[in-house]
Amino acid sequence: MVYFFWVKAHSGIFGNEKVDSLARAAISLPHYDIALCVHSDITPLIRDNLDKKWKIYFEEKQKVRHYSSIQPFPPKVPWFKNFGGDKFS
Repeated sequence: MVYFFWVKAHSGIFGNEKVDSLARAAISLPHYDIALCVHSDITPLIRDNLDKKWKIYFEEKQKVRHYSSIQPFPPKVPWFKNFGGDKFS
């Protein structure tokens, strides 16, 4: 046996009225075309951004000073990369 009940949508949900009013206001905003791009276009940008942030972190942290005297820039690959073997074993 199947019972159907009508439930008032979003009834009593905090902030729902605000969200509804913002959604109605968004209808009148100008339309923008979104350019689609593939991940191979974005990945280098993200990688470069993370690399810049890592370098800033690397230069600013006190704990890194000794290590940075040995390794003056953040390495692109982990030090154990060339040891081989299965990394999950």
